[in-house]
Amino acid sequence: MNRQRIESAQYWLARMGQRLHALWEKVVQPPNSIDDPETMRRARVLNRILVIIIPTTLVILVVQLAVSPIEKLPISTTFSSVIMGFASALLVYIVNRITGNFRFVSYLLIAIGIVAILVNAFSSDPPHLEISLLVLLSLCGTLLFSMWETILLCAVNIILLVVFAAVIGDMPDDILKDLVVYMSLVQLFIVFVAYQRNVLEADRQQLALAAANHELLTRLITDLSHDFRTPLAIVNTSAYLLARTDDPLAREEKAEQINVQVQRLSKMLDDILMLSRLDATPDPTLTLVDVDSLLTNLVQDFQYSMERKNLHMNIDLMSKPPPVIANRANLQRALSKLIENAVQYTSENGSITLRTRLIVTMLAIEVVDTGIGISQDDFPLIFEYFFRGDKARSSDEGSTGLGLSIARRIIEMVDGKIEVESVVGKGSTFRVLLPTNIPHTRRLH
Repeated sequence: MNRQRIESAQYWLARMGQRLHALWEKVVQPPNSIDDPETMRRARVLNRILVIIIPTTLVILVVQLAVSPIEKLPISTTFSSVIMGFASALLVYIVNRITGNFRFVSYLLIAIGIVAILVNAFSSDPPHLEISLLVLLSLCGTLLFSMWETILLCAVNIILLVVFAAVIGDMPDDILKDLVVYMSLVQLFIVFVAYQRNVLEADRQQLALAAANHELLTRLITDLSHDFRTPLAIVNTSAYLLARTDDPLAREEKAEQINVQVQRLSKMLDDILMLSRLDATPDPTLTLVDVDSLLTNLVQDFQYSMERKNLHMNIDLMSKPPPVIANRANLQRALSKLIENAVQYTSENGSITLRTRLIVTMLAIEVVDTGIGISQDDFPLIFEYFFRGDKARSSDEGSTGLGLSIARRIIEMVDGKIEVESVVGKGSTFRVLLPTNIPHTRRLH
């Protein structure tokens, strides 16, 4: 019986702990409008601190009200400090939950802190040691700000201390000297802490990058082992049969199968090497590229593939479009991937449209197909490395799943972007937006 009671108590304690943890995570969770993971992490840490401060100061206030005479509370510097701490923490927490602008919340916290400390110090009796609470703001700065912003905040704190002493006039000289030395040493230590925090964050980011690279390498090995196995098996089987038959038609058929699969393997390796080159050359040499001539050449390159599937190509190019700033070879590869994607996923007797138009200062290049479309579940994943929809897994038309990743990488390298619109069963539109003005930070030859 006692064992059942103990197990029951443990069960309810565990459930209570889970509910309290869920409530805690909900309370300290920053607004979802924050996109940057590092900013989200800092906002969460700030919320945790505020959520601890608010009830703690509230308990202190209740205790002071219970044990201190009411008539002495208004002149108690401890009471006023706790009141200001409670009000400041509550205000910053509410603003952080409402706005979701962590930058604004950070500056608001420091501003409120400075005002609260100065008001408390001015209203206190000599030697006004409450001014030393400025140290807390520097500690907050190591969480909220960059290295240089933290250094600036530490310098502002020292200046505020000296200005306060000059204005208040009744702070003893020996106390002021000791405070200046104390504050200066503490500020130097805080700057060191901020530097170490930056080093640790950089190490953490490198570890995260290494973990992501490891995951990518694992996916690469897994996908390539799957993708290479099929064509290699076909090549191996075809070569075996080719060596054991004298039938000219059979030999020609097996030779063609070997040729097709070798081309497929070559294409896979080309895509992998292309990604490697893009990583090795993140700032390619740019030139003014005539998109019309580039698209015309690409249409000719895909003429055979479209005729084989009886696809109709519609050309709708604007008259004399402005040249775009890009690396011609890279841009040709990116647009080739988009057209190849349209050809692959458009059924026989379908159509593909190439269109160019000007949108403000960006040249839009649209590849529109009447293919199978993209499901809503696949939309967030289509530009991921090695992602392919289920229909891309056939041995005849399977691809590396790198085409769209390569295209987006190339376009973003020249400050462009790719937009996608799609309806399942009706087709997709890939829209490339490229700048037509010359960026000052680019090399233009």
